[in-house]
Amino acid sequence: MVNVETITEKVRMLPVSSQKEVFEFVEILLERSNTGSAPEKAAVWEKWTNGHRDNRTIVDDSREAIYDND
Repeated sequence: MVNVETITEKVRMLPVSSQKEVFEFVEILLERSNTGSAPEKAAVWEKWTNGHRDNRTIVDDSREAIYDND
C-alpha cells in the first residue's frame, strides 16, 4: 500500500509545473468522489480539459504520411 510520505516524496521530485498538474488532478478526484449530478460532473471534467488544451503539435496521421518511405 502506498502511503502519504511516499507520494509526497515522489511529487517533490517533479518539476513545479508537474506538481501543479498533480494538485489539479487530486482536486478533480476529490470533486468526483463527492456525489453530484451528471451535469456537475461534466462541468468538472470540462474545467479540467480546458486547462490542458496547450497542444501546439499538429499530427499528420494520414495513411500517406504513415506509409511514406521518402
